[in-house]
Amino acid sequence: MKGLIAIDESGDLGQKGSRYFLMAAIITYRQRNLLKTYKSIPTRGDGRTKFYNASKKERIKVLREIANSNVNIVYVCVDKKNSTCFTERGNSLYSVALDKLLKLAFEVYPYKDIEIYIDESGFIKYDCFKN
Repeated sequence: MKGLIAIDESGDLGQKGSRYFLMAAIITYRQRNLLKTYKSIPTRGDGRTKFYNASKKERIKVLREIANSNVNIVYVCVDKKNSTCFTERGNSLYSVALDKLLKLAFEVYPYKDIEIYIDESGFIKYDCFKN
């Protein structure tokens, strides 16, 4: 049984632009637990899945599928205008948020037999994150 940590982010990394930068991970002990949920996410023009483009009915369907799946969710949310914990911006903010998120994810799923998927970055083996 191989686990999965799937990571995606929302917001931008700069000082100007969005107020928040959010990075979230959905964690499952069995990758197939997410298959039905993934298939319920609507796709648009280029084939990418974008939750914010979904209608209210589509969003409710996806959230119900997630609620009925055996998964955990962890997240890091940075208020870029009012943060004492995160002062970094740009790629440094991404790295610090990812590090914090992975620490939270490994608290939920402390096993080594896992794949990590970072939105459009492909799978990364656990060895890349060992200290």
